[in-house]
Amino acid sequence: MEFPTGFDLKAIRTFTFVVELGGMTQAAQRLEMTQSSVSQTISNLEEAIGSALFDRTVRPIALTPTGVTLYDHSRDILAAAGDTLQALREQQGRRLTSLTLGMPESFANTVGPMLAESLDRYASRWRIWSGISPENHDALMNHAVDMIVTTSDELDLAGRIGDPPAAGRTFRTGLSGRL
Repeated sequence: MEFPTGFDLKAIRTFTFVVELGGMTQAAQRLEMTQSSVSQTISNLEEAIGSALFDRTVRPIALTPTGVTLYDHSRDILAAAGDTLQALREQQGRRLTSLTLGMPESFANTVGPMLAESLDRYASRWRIWSGISPENHDALMNHAVDMIVTTSDELDLAGRIGDPPAAGRTFRTGLSGRL
């Protein structure tokens, strides 16, 4: 879905402050903005939505039905955005305790050490499990290894690996680059 200009987190946050603080002047003070900037943000949001959010004919200003709907959803939107930002910040610097990588023996003997060294930032401890591809595939399916290096497409037909996360999805990714 494409969002119109003016319908963004900053505008929704500003709108929420106006509602909760009871006016644009109060919201401007709390947000350290000018009253004019708050008013313009609300006008842009109303233009993006295509409907008035406030009934400006009454004092204090009151929400229109559209404003009530946006306010009801705005708290969830801002909470989800805050949770997302927190999760992203927590993810920075997070490393796995250990990672076991399965790969063909020829690859493990030649490129494996460089691969483990170049990916050291992702795990505190590394183990390389080497063997023929069918053994590595079985090890992955049985959780003996965390990931494998393979050129086979045999796993494309395997479906889910063990008991995946609650979402029930498996992900296929390719890693390429210069070692």
